[in-house]
Amino acid sequence: MILARADYLSFLGLGDDVTEAQDGLLNMLNSIVDRSIKKVCGCSLEYAQFTHYLPHRSRLPDRDPLIDYFDVSGGRLVAASISGVAEYAMLQLPEFPVRAVNSVYEDIASYGGQAVTDFPANSILREGIDYYVDYDEIDGVDDDNHKTGISRSGILHRIIAYWPARVRSVKVTYWAGFTDAELNTGIASDLKMAALISLQRAYANAGDDVKGRIQSESLGDYSVSFANQAGRLPREAMRMLQPYIAYSRFL
Repeated sequence: MILARADYLSFLGLGDDVTEAQDGLLNMLNSIVDRSIKKVCGCSLEYAQFTHYLPHRSRLPDRDPLIDYFDVSGGRLVAASISGVAEYAMLQLPEFPVRAVNSVYEDIASYGGQAVTDFPANSILREGIDYYVDYDEIDGVDDDNHKTGISRSGILHRIIAYWPARVRSVKVTYWAGFTDAELNTGIASDLKMAALISLQRAYANAGDDVKGRIQSESLGDYSVSFANQAGRLPREAMRMLQPYIAYSRFL
C-alpha cells in the first residue's frame, strides 16, 4: 500500500482516537484509492522484486517497418523485437522504475517456465555482455555484482543479437518501484501526496452522518457507493501522477 495507517491519520488530523467506524471506513477507502492510483499508472509503484516471462507479443500493423512485434503484458507495451537490426533490439519490463536486474534467462524452447526443463543454468544471459539496462542513473552494484540505479524506461537492450519473438521465452527477475523513504521524502513524495489528497477527498465525500453510523461489520454494504466516489481521483492528484503513468501501454 502506498499509504500506511499513520500517514492518513496524521494528514487528516485524526490521531489514534478514531472510532471503530471511522477506522474501518478509512481502511476501505485507502484500499480503493491505492488500487485506483495503480490502475491509472499501470504498475505496482512500490519497491519489490518481480519475475516476468516475456514476451507476450501482439502484432501492430502500419508501424515502423523495422519493428516486428510490440509486446503487451497487463495492458502495457512491454517489448519490441527488431529482426535483423540487433543493436536496436529492446525488451521493456512491465514494472516502473527498474532498480536492478537480478537475472535474465533466454530459452526459445521453453513453455513459460512451466516445464521442468525450462530455463536451464546455461540459458542465463550476462549483463554488459549479452544485454544492458537503460539506466538513467547508476548508483552501485548488488551482491551479485549487477548494476543498481534507476531506469525510467525499463528497457533491456540486447547486445549483438535480438530478443526472441517466441512467447514467454525470456525470464527476467528484477527489482522495481519506489522505496518507503522515496515515497515519504524522496523522488516519489508527490506520489504519496496524490494518494493523501485522494483519500482526503473520498473521506470528505462520505459525509459525517455515514461516518458516525457505519459499523465495521457492515462495510460491505457501502463498498459500491464509496468505490465509485473514491475511484474518481481529484484533478490535483491526477496532475501529480503524470510522471508515473506508463503511457507506453497506450501505443
